[in-house]
Amino acid sequence: MERTTNKGQANGYAPLDGSSKIASSYLPAAIPQSQITNLTTDLAAKVAKGTLVFNVKDYGALGDATRLRNVTAAAGSASVTAPDGAFTSGDVGKLVVVYTEDGAGTIRTIASVQSGTSITLSGTAGITISGTNGYLVYGTDDSAAITAALTAATPTGSDTTVGPNHSIGLGMAKVLLPAQAGNGGYMIASQLSVPSGVNLDAPGMIVNMLSDRYNPAVLLNPYAAAENLLLECMFGTGIQAGTGGANQAHIYMGNIRLWHIGYSTEGGGAQRKQDGIALLGYHFEIKNLFAKGGVRTVYHNPGTDALINYAYAIGAHTAVEINGGNQIAYPQLFVDTCGQAGGGTNGVIIDNEASNVSMNIQAFEVVGTDHVLDSVVAIGVITTAVNKDLSLRIQANNTGGALLLMTHAQELKAELLGSNAPFPSGDTSPITTGVIYGAGNTGINHVHALLETSIAPFTGTVQGTYQYEQLDVTHFENAVTINGAVTATNVPSTDIYNGNGVTNGEEVLPRLNVTGAQAPASSGTLQLTYFTARKTETINNVRMLTDGTAATGTTLARMGVYSVAGNGNLTLVAATASDATLFSGTYSPNLRALTTPFSKVKGTRYAVGVLLVGTGMPTITATTCAGADAGLAPRLCGLVPGQADLPANITAGTVLEDYRLFQATLTP
Repeated sequence: MERTTNKGQANGYAPLDGSSKIASSYLPAAIPQSQITNLTTDLAAKVAKGTLVFNVKDYGALGDATRLRNVTAAAGSASVTAPDGAFTSGDVGKLVVVYTEDGAGTIRTIASVQSGTSITLSGTAGITISGTNGYLVYGTDDSAAITAALTAATPTGSDTTVGPNHSIGLGMAKVLLPAQAGNGGYMIASQLSVPSGVNLDAPGMIVNMLSDRYNPAVLLNPYAAAENLLLECMFGTGIQAGTGGANQAHIYMGNIRLWHIGYSTEGGGAQRKQDGIALLGYHFEIKNLFAKGGVRTVYHNPGTDALINYAYAIGAHTAVEINGGNQIAYPQLFVDTCGQAGGGTNGVIIDNEASNVSMNIQAFEVVGTDHVLDSVVAIGVITTAVNKDLSLRIQANNTGGALLLMTHAQELKAELLGSNAPFPSGDTSPITTGVIYGAGNTGINHVHALLETSIAPFTGTVQGTYQYEQLDVTHFENAVTINGAVTATNVPSTDIYNGNGVTNGEEVLPRLNVTGAQAPASSGTLQLTYFTARKTETINNVRMLTDGTAATGTTLARMGVYSVAGNGNLTLVAATASDATLFSGTYSPNLRALTTPFSKVKGTRYAVGVLLVGTGMPTITATTCAGADAGLAPRLCGLVPGQADLPANITAGTVLEDYRLFQATLTP
């Protein structure tokens, strides 16, 4: 039986006839977890005891953003077709944009729905798309609802005027943007400003639909946090953390993932850039960052003390720019396919009196891109202020340009590893230079590099110490003073020329050891003399010396250079034109230009070949070796008979044993 005296009272009953309701003031403010029954352990554990969690869904956010593929649209038309769509009249007025992986059209609203697969926009699409590379995203503007949740979560009693490294209060409220089933996300047409003392947790993706494409989609105010933040920038701007260079920030970011950051810089005086994250102020911590695109993935303003534990920048013009910041560390930074077609940007910029910076950088380009970097790291390229106390580790593969551009640097220590060996499915944009030394370097600077032989060790004037390794040889580009005793015993000289090698070009045999002359075996016999290059240089000429007998009745005379593969096969890489006057004089040099210059690479095995067709063979400066020994690996010499001209390719098995080694000099 119902007791009327308990109607509508606290701990009372609602009438069975529904004539009145219990006042909300009589309902409990919270249900203790201990009183929750018949729920799974997992669900019960998610009911917080007094935790300040503000779910944006409770403030009216719909999270109904939907992405479609295989979309067709024309830049000058408002009509859009999406064969996988399910549009209804309820979608009219929702935000919408069409885009590709390379750019987005104009942000519009849905003006009308023609069918489940066809809509009309409020204006032209602004981009032409079709097929699998054509996308569309549409949904309700959740800006106001999310802002309402952020406002409600703003803690009372917080004091943001405390001194450096002080807590502003005793806790942080959390605003939750939960991930949605299926394709849901949160469209925003206005910036989200996260108040001090609030932790934004957004595993549900936010889609930037701001009309001002240079305005950051999310502003983290000082002492705010972002535990998770998934942001589709839609070729706009990402996050601003902090409010100014002179202000404390104390902002923490956990898992940050940004897609499709824009590549534009605003014209006029403002010159705002579409960046992934701009750090404005002091003290930032980022646990994990992934970002695709952007003028800059991360920008540090003067004074940004920052620890970015892990950052993966893909496709940005510049991954990181440090503008006068200090106390900055990047334990692991990936610079993936950054730069632009033809160059013009650097992977990392350190400038404007930056100091106490530590970075571990791995940079590379992938197949299918035309991006290259001017330098993986560029120091002091914008202002003349000296940058000091820098510790860099740079590993790069096929990034083009240089590993390090160094100007206005002091007390720098850098370790470089440069390679142009292509990945199994990688790009071939060769690194050209290890270090570019510019102006303004001072004090103690030390660079140590391990470089592939195709990479020039440096350009400019070395300042400080530069040590590099190429082909198992350690080079010191400036005098090194050792304080203490170093003992080396039984160490013979590795220079077989004992300092007598030619300065200009490279001789096949040491001049001092070539005391005789030999004639080629016969007309039409190609004579080969093998050697390993000691220098990397471009070769334009070949030179051989006639001895006491000149050639007669010559109808063909050529000199050529072959590369030698690991299996002994030979490939002609350069040759002189046929010249009947070659070797026509006694005791005379015969210098002839190659028809096409070639790049001789240090450490590569080559063979110089000489072929004459005529009635009388000349004697040419040469030395000899027992034929049986000369044929041992690596082969020293050999011959290929029955040739009317220099063959383009020679298989190892057709090279016959010989004892003659003809002297030749290759010159630039």
